[in-house]
Amino acid sequence: MTLSNETIFIIVAISAMVAISMWIQKCRDAGIRRLAEEYMGGRLQRSSAEFGRIFYPDNADIAARIRDIFAKHIPLNIDRLEPSDRPVIDLKMDDLDSMAAAEVIVALEKEYGIKIANADAERMRTFDDICSHVISKLKEKNVDNKAFHLTRQSAPPA
Repeated sequence: MTLSNETIFIIVAISAMVAISMWIQKCRDAGIRRLAEEYMGGRLQRSSAEFGRIFYPDNADIAARIRDIFAKHIPLNIDRLEPSDRPVIDLKMDDLDSMAAAEVIVALEKEYGIKIANADAERMRTFDDICSHVISKLKEKNVDNKAFHLTRQSAPPA
């Protein structure tokens, strides 16, 4: 079976449109990532452990783990993250990955054995809101930072 010149032209045109669309999306994502990185620019880089110790001294291990979970779901280096950062607005989380916010909530629920209601998730604007909510839920379950730390140490490696 041979293809007509018209069919070949259509196939080439569609392929070119797909390639251009993918290139535009890649450029858009790079621009969005650059905006988020510029927003955090000029700040000190911190490991998750340092982040927890500095900003959440009473719940350092929990805050560090929340940041680690968050980092797995956003295609951005968050070493310069601060508690006041708004993941959706400042870090462009939804623009970089439209499912990231939902994935973070599900991951937090699995990690800590808690339920985060949709209404509560919608009220979480900053990273501090997320940490505070999780810590509050853990306190309701009578799990403090020390118990969490001991559980994490005795858990088998993932």
